[in-house]
Amino acid sequence: MIVLAATMIGLIAVCSRVSAQAGSSVTPSPAGTASPMATAAPQATASVSAEGAACKKALAAFGAGAPGALKELPADRFDERDLTNASVCLAVANSNNGYCELLASHEKEQCLIEHKVATKVKGMPEGASALPVLASVIADLCRRGTSDAVCTRVHDALASGKPERCKDLPDDWRIRCEAMATSDPSRCGAVEGCALAASLVTTLKKGGMKALRPEAPAFLLAARDGKKACAPLLAVLDQSCAR
Repeated sequence: MIVLAATMIGLIAVCSRVSAQAGSSVTPSPAGTASPMATAAPQATASVSAEGAACKKALAAFGAGAPGALKELPADRFDERDLTNASVCLAVANSNNGYCELLASHEKEQCLIEHKVATKVKGMPEGASALPVLASVIADLCRRGTSDAVCTRVHDALASGKPERCKDLPDDWRIRCEAMATSDPSRCGAVEGCALAASLVTTLKKGGMKALRPEAPAFLLAARDGKKACAPLLAVLDQSCAR
């Protein structure tokens, strides 16, 4: 009801402005003189068009391998999450940590971790367990909100691949640990991010990088497919250039 009321108030305001404009008298411009209203709109449109073109040009360079190409654009031009996703993907695809260096501290840390993991997983032989590689990134993510002592135990349990080492961990981390160590997503229940991680371990062990599905993390797809994997993420940023 609140949304509906707000919508109706907005429509009434628009209609009132239209009625007021229709009922007012407009003094014609002298012959041969353009009305200010007639020239303002094209100028504004031209300005927006020029900004959009500059944005697209910078974005094309960014995607082609120049991390610093976006520095001249306004800081709020892109959604922070969208920019981080594209930067991480391109850092991996281009083997260039320069994409990570442009991000805020928290996002930069994530980018560097995922770039490191992707590099290691890419060289992993088919049939090998991804747990030793993924153990480090899981532990680093754990440390963002959990004690170092717990996260060190998470790392050691995952790196060993022995689910029995997970049993004394706090509930959510115990569940994640056991699900990943056994490659069994059914153990996850409703624990956030657990099923995806456990499925990823299984997929990498059975078929290696070539077995990754389209819904796999973009940074891993970039390690396998290169810049092609980043195209959807760059397309999202391109839409921001048009706004």
